Amino acid sequence: MAGDWSADVAVEDIGGGDGELRERVDGAYRAKYERHGSSSIDAMVSADAVAATLRLTRV
Repeated sequence: MAGDWSADVAVEDIGGGDGELRERVDGAYRAKYERHGSSSIDAMVSADAVAATLRLTRV
C-alpha cells in the first residue's frame, strides 16, 4: 500500500536469474545514466544490487 493506493502483486526473485537478462538490463541502465559517472552506475549494477532485484507483477 502506498498512500490510498494498493495492489495485489506477485513477487519474483530475479537476482540470480538469466545472465543474458542481466547484461541487457545493465547495458540499458548504463546507457541511460552514463552522464552521472561510472561510480553511481557501478553501485547500481553491482552483484549486491543484482542479488536484491525483485520483479513485481500485478495479479
